[in-house]
Amino acid sequence: MRLIAEGDTRGTPVAVIAVVAVLSGVARSVGLSGYATIAFIETPPERLRDANALFATSHQLAAGLGVAVTAVALRGGAALTDGTRSAYAVAFVVLGVLCLVPTAGALRLHPAAGDAARTVVPAQGRVTQSAVSDSRKSD
Repeated sequence: MRLIAEGDTRGTPVAVIAVVAVLSGVARSVGLSGYATIAFIETPPERLRDANALFATSHQLAAGLGVAVTAVALRGGAALTDGTRSAYAVAFVVLGVLCLVPTAGALRLHPAAGDAARTVVPAQGRVTQSAVSDSRKSD
């Protein structure tokens, strides 16, 4: 069974590739910003430094895991199929399914998760200090 057509794809216009790349980047940025907001919005100021370290570490570990799983899928796809293009198709399908895993976690979030981000504190006509402390300051 072929996962992709064997046709020539050199005819894809550069404008289409650019639009897909921009939309992909925007979607990732919006998603990561939303997850970061939910991750830190209810974290007490005194724990922000530790929360940021844990968030950054888990983000890097997840990226490394994604690369490792994709490499294994590429090798497995090469063993199961007859060509390089098919092996890459298998790897991209596996990576696409892997990217859907966080959706299950997002759907399990409590409906009130992140409600603190919706709370607006009036500034009373002057600039006020944020309730979130600068994580670079020492304790």
